[in-house]
Parts: sequence; C-alpha cells; structure tokens
Amino acid sequence: MDGMLTLKEVMDFLDLGQSDVEHLVKKGRLSAFKIGGTYLRFRKDQVVEVKATLNRRGRAQVYWTKARNYWYFNRIYILSALLLGLVIYSIIIQ
Repeated sequence: MDGMLTLKEVMDFLDLGQSDVEHLVKKGRLSAFKIGGTYLRFRKDQVVEVKATLNRRGRAQVYWTKARNYWYFNRIYILSALLLGLVIYSIIIQ
C-alpha cells in the first residue's frame, strides 16, 4: 500500500477540496478505487503527476474558483457589512 494515498492525503497534497478531487476523478485525470460510493485509495504516481500539471497551469484557476465559492456562500454577509458601513459613515458625517 506504499504507492497508495487516501482521499484526505490527496486533498492535503493537492490543496483541494473533496469535490475538486472527485471532479478530477470524473474527468479521468485521476483513477481511484471506490467501495460503497466512497473513494478509498488513489495511486500516488498519478497524484504527483496531477500536482505537476496543476503547478504548470498555474494556481490562478484554483484561486479564482475558491474566491467565487467564497463570494457565493458569503455574499449576504459581505453586502450586509458594506451596507452597515455606509449607514454608520452617513451617521458620522451628519
């Protein structure tokens, strides 16, 4: 089992979330051994190749995706904070 990695190890090594790793598997860039609907093991050599590919392409796509997801899940809080800031600013000015 020396040449195999768990899902958690792959996520840590590639600095990706579980859905991103599953997407790589669905695209065929990684092959995984799956039992009962859960990915259990990945081949270490493939994971290293994928990391090299991600580094060559640049991490901009990954960061853009993370930023987009952050905005999507937190936009109400961001917009509320901006609105509150404008209200406080308008009170202080008067």
